Amino acid sequence: MGTDLVLEFGVSARLKSRVTAWGVRRAMKETAVTCNIDSRGKAARLIYGIVVLAIGVVLVFLWALRGGGILGWVISAVCVVMGVFSIFEARAGWCVVRAMGFRTPM
Repeated sequence: MGTDLVLEFGVSARLKSRVTAWGVRRAMKETAVTCNIDSRGKAARLIYGIVVLAIGVVLVFLWALRGGGILGWVISAVCVVMGVFSIFEARAGWCVVRAMGFRTPM
């Protein structure tokens, strides 16, 4: 019990074999993050991510920290998370919207 080998993300070998038996692991592999955008899309997402992240950081310092209340914090946090996620998409070459089956122009 305590000697289970802990694999990626802390999942034990015993649990991983059960997940494989259920077919969940195969389904996860089929929907893995694979490159689905070209270099223009990567560049656009990287620029968008940097701009939105910068806006979020500016909002934190100029609005949320100076008494913007819950609305200031929520909007700032959303901008920061959107910027970081867009940068992740650019680095991974993966677009969540395209992964859902929608065709995007870039």
